[in-house]
Amino acid sequence: MEHLIEGIAWLQDKIFLRGFVFGLVHVGIMLIGFYTGWSINRLL
Repeated sequence: MEHLIEGIAWLQDKIFLRGFVFGLVHVGIMLIGFYTGWSINRLL
């Protein structure tokens, strides 16, 4: 039972890390676009 609880805690840490990386990448894209004037709409 204790092993299962540790597995769930590890999975939650992974989900948190994945969300953090996702947010960091997208904020970086937004900042690069803001400061360079580049827009994704130019490609669409």
